[in-house]
Amino acid sequence: MIMKHRTIPVRMQKNDVLLRRLPKNNPDRAEIEEDQAKRWAGYRGEAALDSPFKQTP
Repeated sequence: MIMKHRTIPVRMQKNDVLLRRLPKNNPDRAEIEEDQAKRWAGYRGEAALDSPFKQTP
């Protein structure tokens, strides 16, 4: 089985940069934070499966 190195998706990197630049009182900030939280949850879930797959022959 070929295992590819997992990297943080570009969309998540863009959200991180955007959140750093947006003021705390921006009306769109809550939506971006929610999207980012969902993306991190998905990324961590996929990363959690990497370990069992590495052990599979």
